[in-house]
Amino acid sequence: MSVPTNNPQLSGYPGVLNPQGASAYQGATPYQGSAQQGAAPYPGGAPQSYPGGVPQSYPGSAPQPYGGAQTQASTKKIPTAFILGIAVWVAIFLIIGVTALMIWSSADESASERSGIAVIPMFGFLVVVPPLVLFGLIAGGSANKRLMTRKQLIMNRIGIGLSVAPFVAFFLLYAVIMIATMVERGH
Repeated sequence: MSVPTNNPQLSGYPGVLNPQGASAYQGATPYQGSAQQGAAPYPGGAPQSYPGGVPQSYPGSAPQPYGGAQTQASTKKIPTAFILGIAVWVAIFLIIGVTALMIWSSADESASERSGIAVIPMFGFLVVVPPLVLFGLIAGGSANKRLMTRKQLIMNRIGIGLSVAPFVAFFLLYAVIMIATMVERGH
């Protein structure tokens, strides 16, 4: 065991001093080359070979969690599930709007010509909305929640809710219509 001294010691890294009493790095010497045979050394000249693996932090720095540090860019992103949840509703309103415009512009046509307009929202809804909902649910469910801020977690959950909401709203509307029909018939 070494006795602590008040003299700063070199750690093996240029320009970096160990804290008081700490001994210099006793492992492989820095800059000795690549740890894997045939691999090119790091162009920045960083140490490549350490006994027992790569250290998680360098002397004088804060320890890094496993997997690296959270980047600043990841804290400012809007979750994909939120964007896809909004896209679902934009698609629904566009389909409804285009259908309403087509009905309004064909007001002077015969009923048989207008009946073809009813097919557009059905196919538009089936082709556009379910894939957006599916992608939104997958993106929201598989998001790495450990790297998200609280705000991003809330936005992710809102995105999942926005993705599922059209189907819930359709089911509730259908249930209300069926109940109203049964009450009207007297069953």
